[in-house]
Amino acid sequence: MSQQINLYNAQLLYRKQDFSLQTMLQGVGLIAAGLLAFYAYEQYQVQALKAQTQELTKTHADVQGKLLAFTSDFSQKQAKKMLDAELKKAEAELQAQGRLMEMLKDGSIGNTMGYSEYMRAFAVAPLDPMFEQ
Repeated sequence: MSQQINLYNAQLLYRKQDFSLQTMLQGVGLIAAGLLAFYAYEQYQVQALKAQTQELTKTHADVQGKLLAFTSDFSQKQAKKMLDAELKKAEAELQAQGRLMEMLKDGSIGNTMGYSEYMRAFAVAPLDPMFEQ
C-alpha cells in the first residue's frame, strides 16, 4: 500500500495583505482627490455667494438712499404744507360753487324759466305740410 504525504500547508502560502502600503496610499490618494474636488466645489459656491452678497449690499444701499429721500420729501412739515394746500384748494372750489349758485338764483346768467316756453310755441305752431302724414 502506498502512503500519501500531504505537503500542502496553508500557512506557507503567500497571502495578499489587505492593508499594505500600496493599498493605504491608494486610499489616501482617493480621499485626497475627493477632498480636493469638494474644496473646489465649495470655493465655487463661496465665490457665487460673495457676488450675490455684493449685489444685495448695493441694492440695500440704493433702497436706503431712496428711503431717506422719501422720508425727507414727505416729512411731517411737508405733509402739513400739502394738506394746507389741498384745504385752500377745496375752500376756493367751494366759494366758486357758492358764487355760481348765487348767480343762478339771481338770474344774472342763463334763462331761469327753462325751455318750456319754446316747447309751447312748437306745440301751437301750425304743422308744416311737408311733414304731414
